[in-house]
Amino acid sequence: LEAILDKLPSRLRQKCQFATDHFESYYQLIPPEQHKPGKALTYYIEGYFTGVRARVSRLVRKTLSFSKDLSNHVAAIRYFLWQRNLDSYPYI
Repeated sequence: LEAILDKLPSRLRQKCQFATDHFESYYQLIPPEQHKPGKALTYYIEGYFTGVRARVSRLVRKTLSFSKDLSNHVAAIRYFLWQRNLDSYPYI
């Protein structure tokens, strides 16, 4: 987590809010005024990625949809995101 925080531009790091669970490391690395622990702000993204894993079997452990070529994985994920966005915004 510290490596990820270090990659953020300083002006962004100082202004953004971090919604996390109650993992102890977050309390040590994120200033209290920027840290918003709890499920209220994390349930949406967790639900989104649960849906992604359910529909893109390549992202699940012990999957049968395996490919040695990384570009095939990237293409499958891009196709899923394209299709999901098309379903969400059909009028565009």
